Amino acid sequence: MTTLVGLCLSLLAIVLAALLFTAAIETWVAQRGVYPGWAASIIAAVATALPETLVPVVALVDGRQRAVALGALLGAPWMLSTLSLALLGIAALWQRGGAGIIAVDARQQRQDLAVFVLGYGYALLASLLPLPGFQGLYAAPLLALYAWHVFSTWRRAAAHVAPAAAPSPPPRTLMRLPLQALLALVLLIGAAHVLVQTLAALARAWSLSALLLSLLLVPIATELPEKLNSLIWLRRRQDSLALGNISGALAFQGCVLPAIGLLGLPWRATSATLWPALLTWSAGLWLYALPRPLRAWHLLPPGLLYVGYIAVRGLSA
Repeated sequence: MTTLVGLCLSLLAIVLAALLFTAAIETWVAQRGVYPGWAASIIAAVATALPETLVPVVALVDGRQRAVALGALLGAPWMLSTLSLALLGIAALWQRGGAGIIAVDARQQRQDLAVFVLGYGYALLASLLPLPGFQGLYAAPLLALYAWHVFSTWRRAAAHVAPAAAPSPPPRTLMRLPLQALLALVLLIGAAHVLVQTLAALARAWSLSALLLSLLLVPIATELPEKLNSLIWLRRRQDSLALGNISGALAFQGCVLPAIGLLGLPWRATSATLWPALLTWSAGLWLYALPRPLRAWHLLPPGLLYVGYIAVRGLSA
Protein backbone atom coordinates (compact mmCIF):
# COMPACT_ATOMS: atom_id res chain seq x y z
CA MET A 1 0.00 0.00 0.00
CA THR A 2 2.82 2.40 0.89
CA THR A 3 4.46 1.70 -2.47
CA LEU A 4 1.25 2.40 -4.38
CA VAL A 5 0.74 5.66 -2.47
CA GLY A 6 4.31 6.67 -3.31
CA LEU A 7 3.68 5.85 -6.97
CA CYS A 8 0.50 7.95 -7.13
CA LEU A 9 2.07 10.89 -5.30
CA SER A 10 5.20 10.87 -7.47
CA LEU A 11 3.13 10.73 -10.68
CA LEU A 12 0.96 13.59 -9.43
CA ALA A 13 4.00 15.63 -8.44
CA ILE A 14 5.58 15.11 -11.88
CA VAL A 15 2.42 16.29 -13.65
CA LEU A 16 1.97 19.34 -11.40
CA ALA A 17 5.64 20.30 -11.62
CA ALA A 18 5.60 20.00 -15.41
CA LEU A 19 2.49 22.14 -15.66
CA LEU A 20 3.99 24.79 -13.36
CA PHE A 21 7.21 24.85 -15.38
CA THR A 22 5.36 25.03 -18.69
CA ALA A 23 3.05 27.78 -17.43
CA ALA A 24 6.05 29.89 -16.41
CA ILE A 25 7.72 29.45 -19.81
CA GLU A 26 4.54 30.03 -21.80
CA THR A 27 3.67 33.18 -19.85
CA TRP A 28 7.12 34.57 -20.58
CA VAL A 29 6.75 33.71 -24.30
CA ALA A 30 3.24 35.18 -24.56
CA GLN A 31 4.41 38.51 -23.16
CA ARG A 32 6.84 38.94 -26.04
CA GLY A 33 4.84 37.90 -29.12
CA VAL A 34 7.21 35.07 -30.06
CA TYR A 35 7.02 33.15 -33.38
CA PRO A 36 4.53 30.25 -32.82
CA GLY A 37 6.93 27.66 -34.25
CA TRP A 38 9.58 28.60 -31.68
CA ALA A 39 7.04 28.73 -28.85
CA ALA A 40 5.50 25.33 -29.63
CA SER A 41 8.33 23.29 -31.17
CA ILE A 42 11.15 24.42 -28.88
CA ILE A 43 10.02 26.24 -25.72
CA ALA A 44 6.81 24.34 -24.90
CA ALA A 45 8.08 21.04 -26.33
CA VAL A 46 11.32 21.01 -24.34
CA ALA A 47 9.58 22.22 -21.18
CA THR A 48 6.96 19.49 -21.30
CA ALA A 49 9.62 16.92 -22.27
CA LEU A 50 11.49 17.49 -19.00
CA PRO A 51 9.67 14.76 -17.04
CA GLU A 52 10.41 11.97 -19.52
CA THR A 53 14.00 13.21 -19.72
CA LEU A 54 14.56 13.41 -15.97
CA VAL A 55 13.15 9.97 -15.16
CA PRO A 56 15.80 8.02 -17.14
CA VAL A 57 18.55 10.44 -16.08
CA VAL A 58 17.69 9.89 -12.42
CA ALA A 59 17.51 6.12 -13.01
CA LEU A 60 20.95 6.17 -14.65
CA VAL A 61 22.46 8.21 -11.81
CA ASP A 62 21.05 5.63 -9.41
CA GLY A 63 23.10 3.01 -11.26
CA ARG A 64 20.88 0.05 -10.39
CA GLN A 65 17.76 0.90 -12.38
CA ARG A 66 18.93 0.55 -15.96
CA ALA A 67 15.79 -1.32 -17.04
CA VAL A 68 13.65 1.55 -15.76
CA ALA A 69 15.87 4.04 -17.59
CA LEU A 70 15.64 2.14 -20.88
CA GLY A 71 11.87 1.73 -20.59
CA ALA A 72 11.43 5.46 -19.91
CA LEU A 73 13.68 6.41 -22.84
CA LEU A 74 11.73 4.22 -25.25
CA GLY A 75 8.30 4.80 -23.76
CA ALA A 76 8.21 8.58 -24.12
CA PRO A 77 8.38 8.81 -27.94
CA TRP A 78 6.38 5.56 -28.20
CA MET A 79 3.45 7.02 -26.25
CA LEU A 80 3.68 10.46 -27.90
CA SER A 81 3.84 9.25 -31.51
CA THR A 82 0.94 6.80 -31.16
CA LEU A 83 -1.55 7.29 -28.33
CA SER A 84 -1.09 11.07 -27.93
CA LEU A 85 -1.62 11.69 -31.66
CA ALA A 86 -4.70 9.46 -31.64
CA LEU A 87 -6.20 11.31 -28.66
CA LEU A 88 -5.64 14.61 -30.46
CA GLY A 89 -7.29 13.15 -33.56
CA ILE A 90 -10.29 11.94 -31.54
CA ALA A 91 -10.68 15.40 -30.01
CA ALA A 92 -10.51 16.98 -33.47
CA LEU A 93 -13.08 14.49 -34.79
CA TRP A 94 -15.40 15.36 -31.91
CA GLN A 95 -15.09 19.08 -32.56
CA ARG A 96 -14.83 19.26 -36.35
CA GLY A 97 -15.78 15.91 -37.90
CA GLY A 98 -13.61 13.60 -40.01
CA ALA A 99 -13.13 16.16 -42.78
CA GLY A 100 -12.17 18.87 -40.32
CA ILE A 101 -8.89 20.55 -41.21
CA ILE A 102 -6.09 20.90 -38.66
CA ALA A 103 -4.30 24.04 -39.83
CA VAL A 104 -0.62 23.72 -38.92
CA ASP A 105 2.60 25.56 -39.66
CA ALA A 106 3.49 22.99 -42.33
CA ARG A 107 7.12 24.08 -42.79
CA GLN A 108 7.97 24.00 -39.09
CA GLN A 109 6.12 20.77 -38.45
CA ARG A 110 7.77 18.97 -41.35
CA GLN A 111 11.15 20.05 -39.98
CA ASP A 112 10.21 18.75 -36.52
CA LEU A 113 9.17 15.41 -37.94
CA ALA A 114 12.12 15.14 -40.33
CA VAL A 115 14.47 15.60 -37.36
CA PHE A 116 12.57 12.90 -35.45
CA VAL A 117 12.57 10.42 -38.35
CA LEU A 118 16.28 10.96 -39.06
CA GLY A 119 17.39 11.01 -35.42
CA TYR A 120 15.29 8.13 -34.16
CA GLY A 121 16.01 6.06 -37.25
CA TYR A 122 19.73 6.61 -36.71
CA ALA A 123 19.41 5.61 -33.03
CA LEU A 124 17.44 2.51 -34.01
CA LEU A 125 20.15 1.54 -36.48
CA ALA A 126 22.81 2.11 -33.81
CA SER A 127 21.01 -0.39 -31.54
CA LEU A 128 21.54 -3.07 -34.20
CA LEU A 129 25.26 -2.39 -34.70
CA PRO A 130 28.24 -3.58 -32.63
CA LEU A 131 29.27 -0.65 -30.42
CA PRO A 132 32.13 -1.75 -28.13
CA GLY A 133 34.29 1.23 -27.29
CA PHE A 134 32.40 3.59 -29.61
CA GLN A 135 28.88 3.79 -28.19
CA GLY A 136 29.33 7.28 -26.73
CA LEU A 137 30.54 8.62 -30.07
CA TYR A 138 27.29 7.58 -31.71
CA ALA A 139 25.48 10.14 -29.54
CA ALA A 140 27.32 13.13 -31.04
CA PRO A 141 25.42 13.26 -34.39
CA LEU A 142 22.10 13.10 -32.54
CA LEU A 143 22.97 16.07 -30.35
CA ALA A 144 24.34 17.95 -33.37
CA LEU A 145 21.14 17.30 -35.32
CA TYR A 146 18.97 18.66 -32.52
CA ALA A 147 21.26 21.68 -32.05
CA TRP A 148 20.86 22.44 -35.78
CA HIS A 149 17.08 22.11 -35.40
CA VAL A 150 17.02 24.60 -32.52
CA PHE A 151 19.27 27.06 -34.39
CA SER A 152 17.21 26.78 -37.59
CA THR A 153 13.96 27.40 -35.70
CA TRP A 154 15.53 30.32 -33.86
CA ARG A 155 16.59 31.92 -37.14
CA ARG A 156 13.04 31.58 -38.46
CA ALA A 157 11.75 33.12 -35.22
CA ALA A 158 14.21 36.02 -35.54
CA ALA A 159 12.92 36.74 -39.04
CA HIS A 160 9.32 36.58 -37.90
CA VAL A 161 7.52 39.90 -37.53
CA ALA A 162 5.92 39.64 -34.10
CA PRO A 163 2.55 41.19 -33.30
CA ALA A 164 2.34 43.94 -30.76
CA ALA A 165 3.56 42.63 -27.43
CA ALA A 166 1.25 42.43 -24.45
CA PRO A 167 1.53 45.21 -21.86
CA SER A 168 4.58 44.77 -19.67
CA PRO A 169 3.75 42.92 -16.47
CA PRO A 170 4.64 44.36 -13.07
CA PRO A 171 8.20 43.67 -11.85
CA ARG A 172 6.89 41.22 -9.26
CA THR A 173 5.54 38.99 -12.06
CA LEU A 174 8.85 39.12 -13.93
CA MET A 175 10.65 37.98 -10.77
CA ARG A 176 8.10 35.25 -10.05
CA LEU A 177 8.37 33.42 -13.37
CA PRO A 178 12.05 32.32 -13.10
CA LEU A 179 11.50 31.30 -9.48
CA GLN A 180 8.43 29.29 -10.43
CA ALA A 181 10.37 27.51 -13.20
CA LEU A 182 13.28 26.73 -10.85
CA LEU A 183 11.06 25.37 -8.08
CA ALA A 184 9.14 23.25 -10.58
CA LEU A 185 12.42 21.81 -11.89
CA VAL A 186 13.52 20.88 -8.34
CA LEU A 187 10.15 19.20 -7.76
CA LEU A 188 10.51 17.31 -11.05
CA ILE A 189 13.90 15.92 -10.06
CA GLY A 190 12.71 14.83 -6.63
CA ALA A 191 9.51 13.25 -7.95
CA ALA A 192 11.41 11.45 -10.72
CA HIS A 193 13.74 9.93 -8.12
CA VAL A 194 10.78 8.69 -6.05
CA LEU A 195 9.09 7.31 -9.17
CA VAL A 196 12.17 5.33 -10.22
CA GLN A 197 12.51 3.74 -6.76
CA THR A 198 8.77 2.97 -6.61
CA LEU A 199 8.70 1.33 -10.04
CA ALA A 200 11.61 -0.91 -9.12
CA ALA A 201 9.86 -1.93 -5.88
CA LEU A 202 6.59 -2.67 -7.70
CA ALA A 203 8.37 -4.74 -10.34
CA ARG A 204 9.95 -6.87 -7.62
CA ALA A 205 6.70 -7.20 -5.63
CA TRP A 206 4.56 -8.14 -8.62
CA SER A 207 7.26 -10.18 -10.41
CA LEU A 208 6.92 -7.90 -13.42
CA SER A 209 9.50 -6.75 -15.91
CA ALA A 210 10.79 -3.33 -14.82
CA LEU A 211 11.39 -2.57 -18.51
CA LEU A 212 7.78 -3.29 -19.50
CA LEU A 213 6.36 -1.45 -16.49
CA SER A 214 8.35 1.71 -17.22
CA LEU A 215 7.72 1.41 -20.97
CA LEU A 216 3.95 1.54 -20.49
CA LEU A 217 3.33 3.26 -17.14
CA VAL A 218 5.85 6.10 -16.86
CA PRO A 219 4.86 7.80 -20.16
CA ILE A 220 1.19 7.92 -19.13
CA ALA A 221 2.19 10.50 -16.52
CA THR A 222 5.20 12.13 -18.14
CA GLU A 223 3.40 12.74 -21.45
CA LEU A 224 0.33 14.29 -19.79
CA PRO A 225 1.63 17.89 -20.11
CA GLU A 226 1.96 17.56 -23.91
CA LYS A 227 -1.47 15.94 -24.21
CA LEU A 228 -3.21 18.45 -21.97
CA ASN A 229 -1.61 21.51 -23.57
CA SER A 230 -2.32 20.25 -27.07
CA LEU A 231 -5.98 19.49 -26.31
CA ILE A 232 -6.46 22.96 -24.83
CA TRP A 233 -4.83 24.62 -27.84
CA LEU A 234 -6.90 22.50 -30.24
CA ARG A 235 -10.09 23.56 -28.49
CA ARG A 236 -9.00 27.20 -28.88
CA ARG A 237 -8.28 26.59 -32.58
CA GLN A 238 -4.57 27.25 -32.10
CA ASP A 239 -3.72 24.24 -34.26
CA SER A 240 -0.08 25.08 -34.96
CA LEU A 241 0.58 25.19 -31.22
CA ALA A 242 -1.48 22.04 -30.58
CA LEU A 243 0.31 19.82 -33.07
CA GLY A 244 3.59 21.74 -32.95
CA ASN A 245 3.86 20.93 -29.25
CA ILE A 246 3.75 17.21 -30.08
CA SER A 247 5.94 17.29 -33.19
CA GLY A 248 8.50 19.48 -31.41
CA ALA A 249 8.58 17.10 -28.45
CA LEU A 250 9.11 14.20 -30.88
CA ALA A 251 12.11 16.00 -32.39
CA PHE A 252 13.58 16.39 -28.89
CA GLN A 253 12.78 12.81 -27.92
CA GLY A 254 14.08 11.40 -31.19
CA CYS A 255 17.52 12.96 -30.64
CA VAL A 256 18.21 13.82 -27.01
CA LEU A 257 16.66 10.75 -25.34
CA PRO A 258 18.52 8.20 -27.53
CA ALA A 259 21.70 10.21 -26.99
CA ILE A 260 21.23 9.77 -23.23
CA GLY A 261 20.77 6.06 -23.79
CA LEU A 262 23.89 5.79 -25.95
CA LEU A 263 25.93 7.64 -23.33
CA GLY A 264 24.67 5.73 -20.29
CA LEU A 265 23.23 2.35 -21.30
CA PRO A 266 24.13 -0.76 -23.28
CA TRP A 267 22.24 0.34 -26.39
CA ARG A 268 21.25 -3.07 -27.80
CA ALA A 269 18.07 -4.05 -29.59
CA THR A 270 16.18 -6.92 -27.96
CA SER A 271 12.81 -8.52 -28.64
CA ALA A 272 11.32 -6.41 -25.82
CA THR A 273 12.61 -3.08 -27.19
CA LEU A 274 12.82 -3.51 -30.96
CA TRP A 275 9.10 -3.67 -31.75
CA PRO A 276 8.07 -0.57 -29.77
CA ALA A 277 10.99 1.32 -31.34
CA LEU A 278 10.06 0.25 -34.88
CA LEU A 279 6.40 1.17 -34.35
CA THR A 280 7.42 4.54 -32.90
CA TRP A 281 9.54 5.32 -35.94
CA SER A 282 6.75 4.14 -38.29
CA ALA A 283 4.23 6.44 -36.60
CA GLY A 284 6.56 9.43 -37.02
CA LEU A 285 7.16 8.55 -40.66
CA TRP A 286 3.41 8.30 -41.25
CA LEU A 287 2.81 11.78 -39.88
CA TYR A 288 5.70 13.23 -41.89
CA ALA A 289 4.48 11.67 -45.16
CA LEU A 290 0.87 12.84 -44.81
CA PRO A 291 -0.34 15.50 -47.26
CA ARG A 292 -1.15 18.93 -45.90
CA PRO A 293 -3.54 20.25 -44.77
CA LEU A 294 -4.03 17.55 -42.16
CA ARG A 295 -7.46 16.07 -41.49
CA ALA A 296 -8.64 14.87 -38.09
CA TRP A 297 -8.73 11.20 -39.16
CA HIS A 298 -5.07 11.35 -40.27
CA LEU A 299 -4.03 11.23 -36.60
CA LEU A 300 -5.94 8.02 -35.76
CA PRO A 301 -3.86 5.21 -37.41
CA PRO A 302 -0.83 5.65 -35.09
CA GLY A 303 -3.15 4.91 -32.15
CA LEU A 304 -3.92 1.52 -33.68
CA LEU A 305 -0.22 0.66 -33.42
CA TYR A 306 -0.33 1.30 -29.67
CA VAL A 307 -3.55 -0.67 -29.12
CA GLY A 308 -2.33 -3.53 -31.32
CA TYR A 309 0.96 -3.79 -29.45
CA ILE A 310 -0.79 -3.85 -26.05
CA ALA A 311 -3.19 -6.54 -27.32
CA VAL A 312 -0.37 -8.72 -28.64
CA ARG A 313 1.63 -8.32 -25.44
CA GLY A 314 -1.45 -9.23 -23.40
CA LEU A 315 -2.15 -12.36 -25.45
CA SER A 316 1.46 -13.51 -25.27
CA ALA A 317 1.78 -12.88 -21.52
